Amino acid sequence: MEFDIKPNRPTRQDCMMPQTFEQLIKKYKLDSMWDNIQKIVEEVIEQNSGYVVKKDGIMYIADCNILDNAEKVLRLGKNGALEYSDNGINGDYQTIISINGVINANFIKTGEIDANKVNVKNINADNIITGNLNADIIKGGILTLGGNNNVNGELRLLDNAGDGIATINKEGFVLENGTQLIGGNGVLSNLQFGQYEWKHVGYSTNYLETNIGEYLYINIPIYIPENFNIESAKITLYHSPVKWSYINKSVWGYCRNLKLYIKEEDDNYYENVQLNSEVFPENNLFTDEIINAFGVDGFTASNADDNNHIVQSKVSIDIKSFLKTNTSLILQIKSGNVIPDLNPDIYDVFQENYLNQTGNVKAIIDIVGKIK
Repeated sequence: MEFDIKPNRPTRQDCMMPQTFEQLIKKYKLDSMWDNIQKIVEEVIEQNSGYVVKKDGIMYIADCNILDNAEKVLRLGKNGALEYSDNGINGDYQTIISINGVINANFIKTGEIDANKVNVKNINADNIITGNLNADIIKGGILTLGGNNNVNGELRLLDNAGDGIATINKEGFVLENGTQLIGGNGVLSNLQFGQYEWKHVGYSTNYLETNIGEYLYINIPIYIPENFNIESAKITLYHSPVKWSYINKSVWGYCRNLKLYIKEEDDNYYENVQLNSEVFPENNLFTDEIINAFGVDGFTASNADDNNHIVQSKVSIDIKSFLKTNTSLILQIKSGNVIPDLNPDIYDVFQENYLNQTGNVKAIIDIVGKIK
């Protein structure tokens, strides 16, 4: 390659260049090594900001016309490599473009690179300080955050307003409000058990012939797997009043002093049925009360009448400390009051004082925790 150096502009002061060699190299696309060399040399000549000197079969582009005084030197050697030195002709050279077209990435400071032509073996995330990394070009492989030298990595998700949604770090997968979806104890899960249909709770009026008053209650059987770590457990109780009507009168009923009880299910449970005998209602009452589950005075619904008969709800205290895993448990909701005395109405058929203390109840227990 021969060049006839004839500057078209006034000569600039020796040892001054308007652009660095790195800038010149970045100015052109790096598709062809020889085309780039040609364009770089031509621009240096056109600007008259550098000097081309051929010595001992090597072409130099320097910032001074006297090579021994030059500081920044670009050379094209016999090996075909384009090399750069910033401490003179005899300084340490860095290869910019090798004979086989390999480009030294240290000289790529800006511009665009076609990722289809780049084979990346590893990226040190410490060198990615700012800017945007387009995830559309990440097609496979493993993304590792943290780990080396006990460093904790973190991935944060933002919405389109830049507000936080969730974070993945050493604590697990955590929502912005602090809820841990995945952590050391497993995956956040919810178990739910309940009496999902309305059921009368109060006192029975169906067995007056026995002269025995009976409680009406609901039972909720639950089973929690052994690999479930309980974080919280609360019952939501729903109550609706009942309008009892018979003959030519009616009575509004609602529950009083509802309390929560618990027991382990008996492994030896069986049903004993006496045929051809009088039928008695079941009255399996639990004595292990969860104190103050619905408040110090239990749950008592509002007085109901034709103008006031709303559905009410009550959330219990956290009862996780009363629960066990890998065990069949039964929760029972019933009135904590002593059953009223028998006092049939004038028709000697119905217990009005039973009816007015009996309402409709359903209840659901939500058990939140981590399952492994």
